[in-house]
Amino acid sequence: MRLRDPHFEDKDCLLGALCTSLFDHALVAAQENTHTHGNIENEPALLHVFFHLKEDERGMRALLARDTSGVALRHFTQGVENLVRAGALGKSLPQDVPEDYATHYLARSYVDTIDWWFANGMAMEPEDVYEAWWRMMSPSL
Repeated sequence: MRLRDPHFEDKDCLLGALCTSLFDHALVAAQENTHTHGNIENEPALLHVFFHLKEDERGMRALLARDTSGVALRHFTQGVENLVRAGALGKSLPQDVPEDYATHYLARSYVDTIDWWFANGMAMEPEDVYEAWWRMMSPSL
């Protein structure tokens, strides 16, 4: 997962490129089942993201600690929304709720889970955090 152009106009552009790279990578890895962590078959894209966040825990902590304006969290939300729209949940969104609202709701809950996980020292394993989030979201789907 590398960025092609190391030069960016500002922090917002850098964060956007990092998030795009991460979420695109997670989607392709899940679709092709080519890059998994541990012994997890058919690893969901959103779980894959948790693994990469944990792998770069130090860098991600530094990035989010300096994110006073919410730029990183905004890019994370957009990345998750894109994954949801690409079918990364493996389930359909509720038909009786506007699709853009349901997508945003799921994305924000996922990003809030990332924020909570970081605030709590990333003590839980990625698959356990994902599973807790999924159990909370599944009744809604």
